[in-house]
Amino acid sequence: MNITGHDCNLLQRLVFYAQIHISVESVWDQFQIDPNGSPILAGTESSE
Repeated sequence: MNITGHDCNLLQRLVFYAQIHISVESVWDQFQIDPNGSPILAGTESSE
């Protein structure tokens, strides 16, 4: 592929932000709020 330095830099930045967004969302998905309002780890109670 022929990518200019500017495009490559922009691409790396997009990938960087995408990874942060994905990691934040996965961490957020780890915690579910139970009816009592206290955070529990996903998968400890529910049998998906």
